[in-house]
Amino acid sequence: MMVTASNRKRPIGVWVIFIFYTVATAFTAFSYYLVYGGKVALSDAQAAYFAGLTVWDHLISAVQGILSLSGAVVLFAMKRPAPYFFTANAVLGVAVTMWQIVSKGWMEAIGSSGAVGAIMGWGILIAVCLYAWHLLKKGRLT
Repeated sequence: MMVTASNRKRPIGVWVIFIFYTVATAFTAFSYYLVYGGKVALSDAQAAYFAGLTVWDHLISAVQGILSLSGAVVLFAMKRPAPYFFTANAVLGVAVTMWQIVSKGWMEAIGSSGAVGAIMGWGILIAVCLYAWHLLKKGRLT
């Protein structure tokens, strides 16, 4: 399929995804600042969870943030790698979460409302992956 100017116009979904991931990345960075700066009170389970995180855990979190933001930027640019960034983030996120549940007390730290939020986040990420793959399949990403 030949890419024309009309094909390259950003759909509203691309704008929504870009804004969502930009805001989410900033919010996550701010949340880390609040937690590690001692600006918020943590439950005993949360304090134990954060105290048990290793450099490796933080590195993986940073990689996930980079994948999310990179996917959003690349999707905003309407480029082919976007679905790969989002899919890599989804796969890594599920694997890391399963590891954190088993080894780090993640469920105790986030509680039931946090689990609902995490499930909603995964749902959003899966929808974003499907949408990005759809745009690629339709030839909208160059």
